[in-house]
Amino acid sequence: METPRGAEQEWKPCPLDSDGFLTAPQEWHAEIARTLARNDGLELDEAHWKVIRFLRSHYDKAKTVPTMREVRQGTGCSTRDLFALFPAGVPLTQGVKIAGLPKPTGCK
Repeated sequence: METPRGAEQEWKPCPLDSDGFLTAPQEWHAEIARTLARNDGLELDEAHWKVIRFLRSHYDKAKTVPTMREVRQGTGCSTRDLFALFPAGVPLTQGVKIAGLPKPTGCK
């Protein structure tokens, strides 16, 4: 499995908001993603990392969280795949949280 950039960094706690999103997204690294995922009962595999890499890449370029359609098109994952990968409520919200990105607008 390809390890995302920053995985070699030493893990240090980062503050979270009341919904579990990083308050300092620029401090995100792979170990934080693994910890956030474990807190949600997930073990990240290559399929998760594919989506996480896409989310982060899209955000880096567009400065917005991608839509579900953009995630499906950019990763080749179906809606069913995304719900299986990120089963807590709306998969985009859980994936974005684990990817260390800001909470999508319109999410409760």
